[in-house]
Amino acid sequence: MSILKILDKIKKEVGDLVEEVAKQAVKPEEKPEPAVKPNTTAIPGHTGFVVGGGGNAPSASYEEEASWYETVPEEECQYNYDGPYLDYFKKIFAEEFPEYKAPMKTINEWRRYQFTFLKDASEKLVVELMTEKSAANSLRRECLKAGIPYVRFYFDHEGWWNTRAYVVKRIKEALGV
Repeated sequence: MSILKILDKIKKEVGDLVEEVAKQAVKPEEKPEPAVKPNTTAIPGHTGFVVGGGGNAPSASYEEEASWYETVPEEECQYNYDGPYLDYFKKIFAEEFPEYKAPMKTINEWRRYQFTFLKDASEKLVVELMTEKSAANSLRRECLKAGIPYVRFYFDHEGWWNTRAYVVKRIKEALGV
């Protein structure tokens, strides 16, 4: 088989793969159905590094104070907010933390979004919004190396509604306020 035929075959296979991924992808403005009950874990010894998500249901004591519900809660959350989830988070950041600027950066791999909380020209916190399907940890590692607090929210995790109180609480804890 000639090199050109091999390259054509590879090109076709890659094209088919890209097409299949595109069919299965959810657009950011869509509100995906959550998939699994969450668990929350902290990275030992690193204040401000709290990650929501995981494959196990939280304990009853954690459930009472967290943002996990079997149905959409009455409290404002990303699923009962009248708009896309990105706007929901931007609204919370602007209203609850007006002393910080929090510009958004889109990370094109697996629908990830980075908000960097800035105050007095320095980075005070990085908040990452991402699908539970992503296993990316590069941003978290970068923050750890730089000593910048990091918080992650999954926007498509079953039962994890990201209520306003929960989002505000986690950000305040990470900022130390």
